[in-house]
Amino acid sequence: MVIPNGVDVAAFAGAVPLDLRELGLPLGRRGIVYIGRLHKQKGLQSLLANAARFLGPLPNHDLILVGDGPERRSLEQLARESGFAERIHFVGWRTSVPSLLAAADLLVLSSRWEGMPNVILEAMAAGKAVVATRAEGVLELLGEQAEPQTVALHDEAGLATRIAELAADVSTRERLGRLNQARAASTFSLAAMVQQYSRLYETLARLGESC
Repeated sequence: MVIPNGVDVAAFAGAVPLDLRELGLPLGRRGIVYIGRLHKQKGLQSLLANAARFLGPLPNHDLILVGDGPERRSLEQLARESGFAERIHFVGWRTSVPSLLAAADLLVLSSRWEGMPNVILEAMAAGKAVVATRAEGVLELLGEQAEPQTVALHDEAGLATRIAELAADVSTRERLGRLNQARAASTFSLAAMVQQYSRLYETLARLGESC
């Protein structure tokens, strides 16, 4: 039996957006956010190598990398080589994830492999659109809205193109965000998770009594 993780939808849906100037962005900039470890698992080398493909067509957007890890130095070097270093922000580990997501236009996850990425659940709860590779667990989380928000693993150009398209399309981005939030509330809430565990424990208890 598989019980998916739950997310506190209210905490993310009601978060006050962070002022992105606190992260070093100039006034009026818009954010595309990655949240997670700076590790080769997350495919960030490919994301930054293709940064020009999405930052070029999006003159008002910056890429915000939230988190830390062993790849930080090499990623910072790639950012410098991209030609968009002033629009790529390494902000380190942060506790204000709900506020960060509330302030962002969309979440990007370029992972090569995953289990069940909680950050996608959190973005869904925050009412945000997602652009992600089809790593394990991603399709299950996004459900019927997976197709417009995902690309094949290792499709680096496709990921960059999808980021550029979705970030520029406000109405589609907001519609997907609403659908994501509704799915998080109906399927992945903390209450839904607790209920499934409760049913499991009751089943196990009955089995124990019959032994």
